[in-house]
Amino acid sequence: MQDRAAQARREAASMERDLARERAAEVRRLFQRFCRIGPAPSAVVFPSQLLIGAREAFDLELTPQQAEHVVRHHDRRGGGALALQDFAAACASLEAHVESLRREDRERALCVERARRRVATKQDEATRRAQLLASMPQPNMDTSALSRAGAAAAYLLPLLDALRLLACHSPAGEGRELGPLCQLAEAMFFAQPLAWIAMMWYANRWSVPHLIRFNLNQAIILDMLASIALVVLCSPLAGGLPPTAASGAAPALLLGGAALSSAA
Repeated sequence: MQDRAAQARREAASMERDLARERAAEVRRLFQRFCRIGPAPSAVVFPSQLLIGAREAFDLELTPQQAEHVVRHHDRRGGGALALQDFAAACASLEAHVESLRREDRERALCVERARRRVATKQDEATRRAQLLASMPQPNMDTSALSRAGAAAAYLLPLLDALRLLACHSPAGEGRELGPLCQLAEAMFFAQPLAWIAMMWYANRWSVPHLIRFNLNQAIILDMLASIALVVLCSPLAGGLPPTAASGAAPALLLGGAALSSAA
């Protein structure tokens, strides 16, 4: 086991040495290439040669000031030019800079692609929404006298619940005036759920005039509130049920009952 580990380390070290030799040979070739740039070959790389060589070898556009800064930063001899060893360090710096620029370009391209996809998705959603709205039937905007009468009739259902609630809390002496209306409300007691379902069905039909549908929805909400108030205020637990009418009293409406108590 130890022999295998030692052999693996030797192979890794050998590969690293091979890579280092290849890297050194590549840097030497680049150095010779940069030295041949210009009217006359030189033994060192000057800023003008680095400027042209960076464009040809690394596809990197440097300004003259940047080229001079790179040479000045890596020139350990102070001669204003790069020898072979200095050029190797400068190449490593330029390659790292090029890699960072490429990484930024990839990230920028990825952001642009994501933005393009978001825009395309929003446009697709807007197109589908427009197609859906175009395929839907147009609302009926009829406001004739018949539609207005139907819109007003939608409030009969909450009116009946309001009458039942009023009769539940009316004194015995005042109940005589509400007698016929209370009888109507009691007669419609079992028909109200069917009327409520019919109102909900018509309120969701596009063929029904918009004026009627709007008032049907409002009437449904009012009827629900009136029904809740009727259950809460007139339930036996709340003590809201009126006592049975005494002698000479007006008919009193009993919640949940089908008959009115008559005067004795």
